[in-house]
Amino acid sequence: MIREITADDIPWVAWLCRTRYDMVNYDEKGGLVALTQAMRLDTAVAWRTDHGFLVGNITTTLWMPKYRTLHVLALCVEEGHHWAAIELLRGSIEWARKRGCRRWLFNSDTDHRVDALAFRVGAQRAAVYEVNFAEGG
Repeated sequence: MIREITADDIPWVAWLCRTRYDMVNYDEKGGLVALTQAMRLDTAVAWRTDHGFLVGNITTTLWMPKYRTLHVLALCVEEGHHWAAIELLRGSIEWARKRGCRRWLFNSDTDHRVDALAFRVGAQRAAVYEVNFAEGG
């Protein structure tokens, strides 16, 4: 069952992030600040199940303010609980539709592949170009 993350859930979210993320590259304090900000925004979603959580935010382009996009910023689930990830992703898609979003974006900044999860909820691969400064670009 999906529900909003509350202040009481923050220790659990922090534990799950420490368990699942590469702590060399993950800024726990920054992540928790971002989570608490998302918990207060009308344009953001900060949800959890018993085995995972999702954080996303609606963005717009300055010259097209009605063209709204929900960007899933974080999805983290306990090992072996990929169905919790699917439940959270599907919920976020429905939430975005109800708020007039025209796009929904999901990617991973970790070494975990998310292709199968994205395809499972009906997402299609989008063309993205980037300069990765961490690799000397």
